[in-house]
Amino acid sequence: MNKQLLLMRHSEAEDFRTTDFERRLSKQGLKQASAMAEMLNNIDNAPDAVLHSAARRTTQTAQQLRASLTQKTAVIIPEMALYNAPPEIIAETIQAADLSENVQRLLVIAHNPGISRLATTCGWNDRSGLYFPPAGIAAFELNIHAWADFVPQCCRYLFFKTPGSDL
Repeated sequence: MNKQLLLMRHSEAEDFRTTDFERRLSKQGLKQASAMAEMLNNIDNAPDAVLHSAARRTTQTAQQLRASLTQKTAVIIPEMALYNAPPEIIAETIQAADLSENVQRLLVIAHNPGISRLATTCGWNDRSGLYFPPAGIAAFELNIHAWADFVPQCCRYLFFKTPGSDL
């Protein structure tokens, strides 16, 4: 059974006015999240569930995406472990998530450099630099039955989109 994993960097955040964990999305970041939801709508690729870092900017990215998707995401799960996590912790969080077998398409929203490094391990060929730009999404097909079986080596790269790319 094939599943699909979408890896996303949070949208653009405001400059440091508070702690890193409490940084909010900028006005541009809110627009970016809406644009990426529109892209997912256009290609009929809305996630069934979202795992996101518990940081404010990733939470706001998840909320803005959900509000802009035509097919509403059933489950949104904040995960403290995803805050500034390295790729190994992101992979372990996916494996450990309490997700129904019905979740075929999972969106994970996290931070650089971990999210970009996990995408590279999964097969994303980074042509634009070292990291995802804000709101970048890489999609992968996985030949697994359960999310607990996830390993980066089971991924087949599908696409990479950003708010500025051809949506």
